[in-house]
Amino acid sequence: MLARACGKTNIHSLEPEDLCALTTEAAAMAKVPLAGTNYIPGVTEDRMLSRLDELVAHQAQQDALQHVAPGEAHLETAGE
Repeated sequence: MLARACGKTNIHSLEPEDLCALTTEAAAMAKVPLAGTNYIPGVTEDRMLSRLDELVAHQAQQDALQHVAPGEAHLETAGE
């Protein structure tokens, strides 16, 4: 009956993607998505923080390439 509810004909055909949890606590312990969402407590946040760190580092690198340091700007104007 459980396999058929997931659209499978045999319980041995179940895959990890077929699992979900009904409570936030169960989802966090089992590291499976909360029912009806793609949210995995503890895992989703880590992915998001990692991605934010990458974006901040990239932005800092872009800012450094676009802006001239104040000391360098002073040297350029002094030579003219």
